[in-house]
Amino acid sequence: MKTLPWSILCAGVLLLAGCRVVQPKTQTPYGHYYLESQARFSAVDRVALLELENESTQVKLSEQLTQMMADGLEKKHLFSIRTINHTDPLWSRLNLDEVAAFSQENLKSVGQELNVDAVIFGTIKRYRSYPHLLMTLHLQMVDVRRGRLLWAMENVWDSTDRQVELRMQEYYEKEIRQGYQPLDWKIMVTSPRAFNKFVVYEVGQTLPHLMPADHPFAMPN
Repeated sequence: MKTLPWSILCAGVLLLAGCRVVQPKTQTPYGHYYLESQARFSAVDRVALLELENESTQVKLSEQLTQMMADGLEKKHLFSIRTINHTDPLWSRLNLDEVAAFSQENLKSVGQELNVDAVIFGTIKRYRSYPHLLMTLHLQMVDVRRGRLLWAMENVWDSTDRQVELRMQEYYEKEIRQGYQPLDWKIMVTSPRAFNKFVVYEVGQTLPHLMPADHPFAMPN
């Protein structure tokens, strides 16, 4: 499985005023991802998830996948999620098509308008359901109060890749366990919806996990 160059994802980072670029972290199972070294996710309470840009040929995919992602990220209990779709009047009024190029001042205005601390946005670069399922995603999360990149990732999920198959099996055994006999984990190879849920799960794994406030390694607000 080939992962797209990290430079593609980071190219827009320099456009965010005050954003400090550091060496991205890489975790093989989930492709390339980045966590800002000073990020304190415990101080991020409200996040706007912008409907993903869709460069695939699947017309309804962006709305469906965005909602799946909102549901999946809510389960991590890191922050509350507000979804903004392309059809929302706020989208055109705030010119959210151009959010990746916004200045720090513009980001702060968006945050105040939406009453959020951060925004998540990105692009479905590729999606294929035949002859086998495949998806490429680019995602970013920006703190609109400081204009800093908190998190970003890019990955290609190819259902014919052996490593992806192994992760599908692990995901099925850990998160689903039953209900799709006799296919079991192979439901994700045949069902676009099941495959998409697997992708969303792996996206969530690159974000921090909730840590109790009394945990010795918990970071204060």
